[in-house]
This record gives sequence, structure tokens and C-alpha cells, in this order.
Amino acid sequence: MLKQFYREVKLAFLENKLAIYISIFILIFSLILGYILEPYLYSYFNPVVDDLTQKVETGVIQLTFADIFLNNIRIICQMFIYGLLFCLSLVLLAYNGFFVGYYAAS
Repeated sequence: MLKQFYREVKLAFLENKLAIYISIFILIFSLILGYILEPYLYSYFNPVVDDLTQKVETGVIQLTFADIFLNNIRIICQMFIYGLLFCLSLVLLAYNGFFVGYYAAS
């Protein structure tokens, strides 16, 4: 049973190799752009960063394993649903890349 699961996972990655490579490229490209364009993205992302920082400091958002895990599951579900609606999952992936690149630069 475990071997069958391993084969199915391997087959899924092999069948979707192009989509995986495109996703990796978009994420890395948007990370680099977010890092380079940090001064221009300041007006867009700084309010989000300030709000997130304030919520973490006041305890509204707790950065526990469960919170991070559930957030990642929520984002995966969003990307799946957006993928059904065409290429909106790529937009979400690029936005996350821009945000992480911006946050790393600031």
C-alpha cells in the first residue's frame, strides 16, 4: 500500500513537471522583483506589514505551529480553487513572492 502511494505521488509529479517548473519560476522571479522593487512597493505593502506586526505584538495572531499549518492549508485550498477558475493561482503565487521579497528587503 505504501509503495502504491509512493508510485502515485511520483507519477503525479512527473505528469505535472511543466506546471511545477512554471510555478517555481514565477515564485523565484516575483521574490527577486519584490526584493529589487522594495522602494516602489513600500506604499502597497507597508500597511500590510504594519498591520501584521501589530496583530502579532498584541496577540491577535499567534505564530504557533498549528496557526502556520492551518494558514498554509487555507492558501493551498485557495490556490486549488483559483486554479479551477483559470490562472488566478499564479496571481496568488506571484503576490506571495512579491510580499516575501519585499519583506526580506525591508
